[in-house]
Parts: sequence; structure tokens; C-alpha cells
Amino acid sequence: MLANFRSQEEDVTLAPDALSALAKIGIETSLRYAMQLLITSHLIAAKRKSSTVELLDLERAYKLFLDQKRSVQFLQDNEHEFISGNEWEEVNGNGNDGTVPMQEVQA
Repeated sequence: MLANFRSQEEDVTLAPDALSALAKIGIETSLRYAMQLLITSHLIAAKRKSSTVELLDLERAYKLFLDQKRSVQFLQDNEHEFISGNEWEEVNGNGNDGTVPMQEVQA
């Protein structure tokens, strides 16, 4: 199992349930994301002064850092919160969208 091998290479001790969850994350998202969670979970465990990464540490890292699929979903769900460029356009009554060609703009 790659997650187990990588944890040994990184000198990270994983609880069995955390290793199982990390392997599942690697299968469902990407190995790169799973390996990034491995290091982040290790830092979270170290902060609570533990030498072993527990499932709780992995869950915290998973909640803090989104994989590609969840990141895209977040942006789609919250697109109204971000600048799209459309808010700069004003439509007036004569069908003109209110934009001015660059050559007509004077500094």
C-alpha cells in the first residue's frame, strides 16, 4: 500500500483507522492530495504533542484543505460571492451596456 510506504518514508506513524481512511481518500481523490494530507495530519498531531496521526488529525486536515472536486463544488456553490466582472457592466434604457471603448477613455 502506497500510503503505508509513504508514511514510513516521511517517518510518520499512522493509527490503523487513519491509514485506512488515507488510502480511501487516495483512491477517491488523488494520491497527491492524500500525501499532502499525510504531512498536514502529522503537523496537526505534533501540535497536540502526539507522535501518532489519529483519524481525528486526518479529519481536521481534510476539513481544512479541499481536494479538487470539493474545491470546484465550493466555487460553484459560492460563485455569487466572487467578482465575475459582470457587476461592472450597467445596462441603460437604450440597449447600450454602458461600456466605453478604451480609445474614448481619457485620463
